Amino acid sequence: MRKIIISLLLTVVYATLFGQNFSGEITRDIRIIPKVEGLDADSILALEPGERSTYLITDGFYKSSYLRNGEITYSYTYRKGENKMYDYNAEQDYITWRDSRIANDTIHQDVIYKDSIKVVNGYECFLVKTDRGDYVSYNYYAKDLRVKYDNFQGHAVGNWYNNLEALDGAQLLLGIEEHKTYTKIVETVELDKRRVKKKEFNLPDKPVFASYQALDELVNMNPPSQEVIQCYGSIIQSYSKKLPRGKGYTVYLSLVVKEDGTVDYVKPVENDEWGLYEGALSIINTCNLSLIPGKKDGVPIASETYFPVKFQN
Repeated sequence: MRKIIISLLLTVVYATLFGQNFSGEITRDIRIIPKVEGLDADSILALEPGERSTYLITDGFYKSSYLRNGEITYSYTYRKGENKMYDYNAEQDYITWRDSRIANDTIHQDVIYKDSIKVVNGYECFLVKTDRGDYVSYNYYAKDLRVKYDNFQGHAVGNWYNNLEALDGAQLLLGIEEHKTYTKIVETVELDKRRVKKKEFNLPDKPVFASYQALDELVNMNPPSQEVIQCYGSIIQSYSKKLPRGKGYTVYLSLVVKEDGTVDYVKPVENDEWGLYEGALSIINTCNLSLIPGKKDGVPIASETYFPVKFQN
């Protein structure tokens, strides 16, 4: 009997500790419900990074991943003490990081309804309503699933720390976005309270470069020589003929500019129907452009940037 009582007490203590400082994994499914006849829900869902997301969190660490057909398509990871958010895209050969201290989002006015209670996955949740201009979100946060938000102090991306503080660390279990033509629902389907190990936040084995968003000084280009101008112009003129008369098109290349100005990982953001991206790649590969690396804290660093090439017929 004594062993049973002790076991019950430990269970209660364990549940209380994890309620006050949640550690674990939340899995959510993403659904689209059309509001108008003929709207293709699958095409809207295809614009999302995935149809399922997993959210792993513990003291000062979190990782949010999106999955499609069971495979991770995109994830972002925050690790306490590094002041960085790491973005992983399955289609990229490298990982980029952003400065987590730099806000990147418009701050919207949240209205918290502590008395508007909805039970989600067995947890009482209160409502937070946000008008984002083109849609309104209704998010339900669990009163008894909270993290210590002090561990995320200084995390300004997505207004993360301020939001956590305003919600006293409460965790999201249900999100509903009301758009004009459809409703998007992000609903928790699994909740695993457990001790998350720091190694679960290790990054995939790929090189890591700064995002352009992390830079104090963006990548730039030295004034081109006459040879560079002629090379650039010749390629533009040749490939522009592929376009219909009077049409213009801009190709965007993603690339990494190293600390010494050399270029690597050059790739078109998308392949256009006229094959203009091949001309844009040729400009980077053959015209000897002189690029100035971006800087962080006054020091040149390797970073990802985007290079536009405009064609006009």
